[in-house]
Amino acid sequence: MNSIFKISEVAIKQLKQIREEQNIGEEYLLRIGVRTSSACGGVSYVIGFDKQDEGDQTFGSEAGDVLIEKRHVMFLAGLTVDYVDEDERQGFTFMTPQQKKAK
Repeated sequence: MNSIFKISEVAIKQLKQIREEQNIGEEYLLRIGVRTSSACGGVSYVIGFDKQDEGDQTFGSEAGDVLIEKRHVMFLAGLTVDYVDEDERQGFTFMTPQQKKAK
C-alpha cells in the first residue's frame, strides 16, 4: 500500500487486538514515529494510537491509515514493524534496511 514502511501480519494482528481490548475509537489512527537521543545521536521508534495533528502525513498501510510527523518520514523509510512474543521478550520490533542487510 505504501513504499515507506511495512507492517507484518503478526504486528497487524496485535495492533487490532490492542485496539479492541483497550476500546480505542476509530478517531484514533496508528502513529509510528521516532524519538531522537542527543546522547548518542541515534533514534528509537515509537508506535501507538493518536489523533491527527497539522504536521502529520497519512500513509495507507496493511493496518489502516498511519500517521507520521513530516519530520520523521526520512527516519522511517524502509522500516519493517513486527511483533515478537517469545519467552524472553515480547513487543513490537523495528527493523531498518541496514539491519536487514547485516543479517
